[in-house]
Order: sequence, then C-alpha cells, then structure tokens
Amino acid sequence: MTFKMASALAGELTCSVCSELFSSPVLLTCHHSFCQLCVKNLAEGLERTQENIVENHGEAEVVTCPQCAQETSLKGQGVDSLPRNFLLQNIVKIYLKDMERELEGSRKMSVSEFEGKLVLCDFCVGSSAAAMTCVECRLAYCSRCLPVVHPPRGNLARHTLRKPEVKEEERIRCPEHGDTVTIYCSSCQSTICMQCDRSGRHRGHDRSDLSHACQATKDDLESSVRGLKERNSEIDNFVKRLSKACGTVQVNGLRLVEEVHQQCVELHQLIEQRERSMLGTVYREMEKKLCVFEDQITVYKGQQRKGEGLAAFSREALKEQDQATFLQTVHSLISRVRETTEDRPALTFQTRPSFENLNLDLENAKTQLEKIDLLDNNNLLSDSNVKLERRLSERSV
Repeated sequence: MTFKMASALAGELTCSVCSELFSSPVLLTCHHSFCQLCVKNLAEGLERTQENIVENHGEAEVVTCPQCAQETSLKGQGVDSLPRNFLLQNIVKIYLKDMERELEGSRKMSVSEFEGKLVLCDFCVGSSAAAMTCVECRLAYCSRCLPVVHPPRGNLARHTLRKPEVKEEERIRCPEHGDTVTIYCSSCQSTICMQCDRSGRHRGHDRSDLSHACQATKDDLESSVRGLKERNSEIDNFVKRLSKACGTVQVNGLRLVEEVHQQCVELHQLIEQRERSMLGTVYREMEKKLCVFEDQITVYKGQQRKGEGLAAFSREALKEQDQATFLQTVHSLISRVRETTEDRPALTFQTRPSFENLNLDLENAKTQLEKIDLLDNNNLLSDSNVKLERRLSERSV
C-alpha cells in the first residue's frame, strides 16, 4: 500500500467522534459506525458536544447519530446490544499492519497485539495490555483504567471480573438465537441463522447461502469501484489539463504584459499613468484566471482524494474472507461508492486561459491618451466573482 493510498484510506478508518482510528466499531441503524466506547460515552452522557446529542429517555434508550441525526434504539439493552462492524474492524487491523511495515518502529498499535498475542485495554486504544475483563460489559481494562472506568461500587460491584483470555476471532452470530449465521436474506439485506429461516419470518423473501450472496455482492461492489476508478482517472486527467492551463495563463499573461510595456515605452511620460493602469488590469486578470484554475485544482484533487480513499477502502473490503462480515455493511458501502461516482460537477474550465477578452489598440493613442485602457470582457463565471475577490484581497495582503 503506497503512502498516498494509505493517507486517503485513513479518512475512511477514522471515527468522527474521537478523530482516532476505529476501536471496536459498532453500527447504528443508519449504518454509520463509531467506536464502541464513543457511543457508550454518548449514551451515558459523558460526552456532550453541539454535534453529538443523546436523547436520554430514562436510561439512554435512544442514541442520535452525530452524522445524520437519525435515532437508534438501544432496546433497553445498552450500547452492548449494537452490532459490531467486523468488516471495518478487520480493515483497520490490515491498515495498521501495513503502516507498521512502512514505518517500522514508529507505530501507535502493535501488530502482535492485534494478532491476538495480547488482550488490549478497550479504553487506551491499544497502548496498554488489559489486566481484567468484565463479563457483563464485555470490555477489557488495564490496571490504570479499571478503577476509574469500572469502580467496584453501585451496580458495577455486581459485575464479574476475570483475567483476560485470548479468544478466537469473533464471528457474526444471530442476535436472537446466538447461532452462526449461514443464510443471507436479500429482501431484508441481513444475515440470518437456520432457526430464523425455519421460523417463517422470511417466508417469501429472496434467500441464498452466504457464499452465493457474498460473491454476487462482491461483483456488484467491484463493478461500482470500476466506475469510481474511471471517474477518478477522468478527474486526474482534467487536473493535469487545469495545471497546464495555469502555465498557459502565465505565459499569455506575461506576453500581454510585455506587449503593453513595449508600446508604452514610446509614449513614456505621456502614458506612464495609463501604462500602470493597463498593467494592473492584466495582472488582475491573470490573478483571477489563476485563482479560478487553482480553486478548481483544489476542488478536484479533494474529490479525487476522497474517491481514492473510498476505492482503497472498498478494495480492502473485497479482501474480506468472512462472508457474513462482508455482507454486514457492504450495501451502504456500494451506495457510497455510487453516490461519490455520480455526485461530481462537470469537468469544465470556469474561465479561458487566453486573454482574448483584453483588447489593446494604440492606433489613435496619441490623440486619445486619457482614454487608453484594456477592455475587460469578463469571461469568468459570475458565481465565482465573490470568491475570487476574496482570494485576490488575501493575496494583496
């Protein structure tokens, strides 16, 4: 994984609440993911910000998504009842392994810890080994966090604490029956177990085994990613054209500056004031054009970076071997890929790199000195004028 790709992918792997890499991510009803601890803090009212608001009805039965404001019911079972986003968790592990290989000793989390050689504290984000685990909370605590986060008083005093044990890799199980999921219901877009299938609740639905559903969905995602890559390639080519246009603007602008200067030399004292005025017009026009193209480059590079991050995340998702894990969130990922691919502005220049709008005519200059000026046809888009004036003002400062 290249540094550029890793940097773009990091944005997909960062929790928007704590701004850190996801740790034990959980899914809300809206399919947005956050660290389990972040959601727990929000639900318990430990962290309240202007963007993150929790509706505490009695004992925090509803959590409002910090991103889209959609409510997720905790059904009286707390944050622990929320489903884990295993696909996201696995990709974070792969990302950290790749980063350790790239940066060697400079690391935030140890690969060996993620490989299961240690049970980590869920509150130190991988920096400390756990000293105890709580059976009821299903969380691990280091010796420093345990007395602070899980004090032995109140309801917590009745919880069972045990020495941490390395467990096998978690797998998605049926939340109702506890069995391993083996069937995918396309109508509900969810994985179910055999007991769910026999119960009749999915009768008439489009159901298939995980292998078939996983392959079909992977094909769908791969097709969407191909479209995204083609779009990113178009943006990359257009950014190159924009960069080339910047050079053309500078060359044409300087050429016009020289022409103005040479013709003004003969008039010297008579046209010195007008020369400064015309040169100022040319430079301002050149700055406007450069501002337009530079702004476009910034916007399209930002879109390209976002697309590369999403494409990189999708490629990592396609490597997921556990079928249920892959199917858990892949549909929202496909939607994001398609929306990102389709939601792009047209790849068009917002101004011309030439200076055809500035006409220089000195035929009657000697008799019309006070009227000499460069005609500005203003070929910039009107909706860019305010932004351009602000940028020009900042540059002058």
